[in-house]
Amino acid sequence: MTGKILKEAVVVGILLVVIGIVLHLLSKYVMKHDMNDNYILAVHFFIAGFIFHLLAEYTGMNKWYCNNYEQK
Repeated sequence: MTGKILKEAVVVGILLVVIGIVLHLLSKYVMKHDMNDNYILAVHFFIAGFIFHLLAEYTGMNKWYCNNYEQK
């Protein structure tokens, strides 16, 4: 079970990094914000989690996970 949880955590971590990089690039080059601002960084963390959750819901990843998760 621990291996399964670690694999899931790695997938979530990778997807959040990808979303975070996109947000960082948009902020840096499109909106011209400085990432050293803690407020902007906190907003990016929130937006990355928010986007990830929506993507997981609308792609069916949440439903698949709920149907395939075995509680012990």
